[in-house]
Amino acid sequence: MGAATTFLRSRFDCTEDEAWRAERKLLYASGLFQPHIDPSRAGDTCDRLQLRLSLSEPELKKVVLTISQVIVYRFDSYIEPKLTFFRRRSASLRTSYGSVCWRTRIA
Repeated sequence: MGAATTFLRSRFDCTEDEAWRAERKLLYASGLFQPHIDPSRAGDTCDRLQLRLSLSEPELKKVVLTISQVIVYRFDSYIEPKLTFFRRRSASLRTSYGSVCWRTRIA
């Protein structure tokens, strides 16, 4: 049982099997035998991700178990810029889509 499994089991109260599958994904994605996991930073990243996306604890658990790499990323330098980009991109697409629909109705 590695550091990721220990963190996931303590933070999300998941089964050993769930935690181990998430850790295997993390190991495969990182290409490392044992990535360094700082539990306090991983916890901070999870807290901030949950707050930023307004996720419930079960929703956050699902995200983290699906995309386990998130626990090794720094929130400020990696996750926040991507969330900001996608939020802006989403807003611009909604604006573009709205103007296309509006023009279609008039024509």
